[in-house]
Amino acid sequence: MASNDHPIRTLIQELRRLHRGPPGKERKMILYFYGMRNRGFSIGCQPGNVYERYDSETPEYHDIIAYTSELSDYDLYVYELDYLFKMEV
Repeated sequence: MASNDHPIRTLIQELRRLHRGPPGKERKMILYFYGMRNRGFSIGCQPGNVYERYDSETPEYHDIIAYTSELSDYDLYVYELDYLFKMEV
């Protein structure tokens, strides 16, 4: 797989396309991405207010979830999440 075809890179490009807005009125927001280490996305398995959920294409995580604000260290610990990256879209 070429480095430009990495699943997360593809996800970032799609998010930027979806959230760009019309020319001259581009919207800006920051999304924070987390990997679900020990369980998949389900009721009670992640903190509330999830912006979006994505299927993970790597064996390290069951799902990738995005939030519009950073999660606390407590949330990361309790829900067994890994901070992956943040991105302005």
